[in-house]
Amino acid sequence: MQAVFFKNCVKGFLASVALGVGLLFLFGWICYAREDPVELMGVFAKLTLYISALAGGFVAAKLNSGKGVFSGVASGALFMLFTVILALFLQSGQSPVSPMTWVMFLSLAIAGAVGGYIANPKGKTKRRKKRNSR
Repeated sequence: MQAVFFKNCVKGFLASVALGVGLLFLFGWICYAREDPVELMGVFAKLTLYISALAGGFVAAKLNSGKGVFSGVASGALFMLFTVILALFLQSGQSPVSPMTWVMFLSLAIAGAVGGYIANPKGKTKRRKKRNSR
């Protein structure tokens, strides 16, 4: 049962990465079409992170019916870990480890939890119909 739970959380994480890449292309295109492309880049980058984490938590919770918040936190934590590792590799000699950065990374896990709660509020589960076997 735990292997299925983790597998579904990884699927939610992959959905958040795929959505993040798509949103980055969309927002990049919007920035490129503007006169000053740098003006909205920071806002769009943060929006991409949080929308992706929320969607990943939503997908993971839908796949793991009944464990919404836990699935969302697990998917958001995977996305947070991916973001931290990506930030460490993309920095050129500077450390991205400031207190505000860690707050942002932890808020990704919270966004995943919110997505999980939205998907399964109050722990509602899918109920299977009983078969009448004779």
